[in-house]
Amino acid sequence: MASFSTTLSQTTMSQPPPPPPPRVANNPRMASSSKHLTQEQRQRIRVLHFDAHMGPAQISRITGDTMRQVKYAIRAQTAVPLHRSGRPQSMTPAEVDALLAYMASSKAAMQMSYQELSKSFLDGRFSQWVIRRMLYQQGLRRRVAAPKTPRSRGRQAETSDGPEPDRSQEAETSDGAETPQSQEPERSSTPELPESQHAETNNDPEPHGSQQTESARE
Repeated sequence: MASFSTTLSQTTMSQPPPPPPPRVANNPRMASSSKHLTQEQRQRIRVLHFDAHMGPAQISRITGDTMRQVKYAIRAQTAVPLHRSGRPQSMTPAEVDALLAYMASSKAAMQMSYQELSKSFLDGRFSQWVIRRMLYQQGLRRRVAAPKTPRSRGRQAETSDGPEPDRSQEAETSDGAETPQSQEPERSSTPELPESQHAETNNDPEPHGSQQTESARE
């Protein structure tokens, strides 16, 4: 019995102590692990500090924000949060509909680039990459037209001067039937007489004028 108790005590001493329980933050802002404050939260901190003359620790207990967030809001020049680096925030469905309506409002807005849209739409709230991604999701893509080559410009100038002649008919004429100049001359409408009729015509008596000439000679 004594040996068993000795072994149990040695085993208990050799094991490391259990880790302490996890520290539960009493601060709800720390529990939610939020990193950025909104403009309204920053404005509240600034009002408590500059108007109510409260310190950062007292403001942190009242608002539930961390000391670092409170001090940053106090040191900032305005309550408006600055532009943060990293992935921009995505648009809501209502904002996507507003973007499509803004582009369909005029031809100039439809032809704007992504950078121009990011500056003009909602006062530059979204970057050009967010706008491009949202338009891609809606099936809208933009492509830059390729520059025209000098050859195509020359063809366009020839087309503007007048229509090109149809050379296919000339090729068919050269390969097909002969021109009207090479055709055989048309035959006369007078029918030819056979040889027997020619001989009878030669044996016919002379006309009346020849008989009068013979009588005068006599």
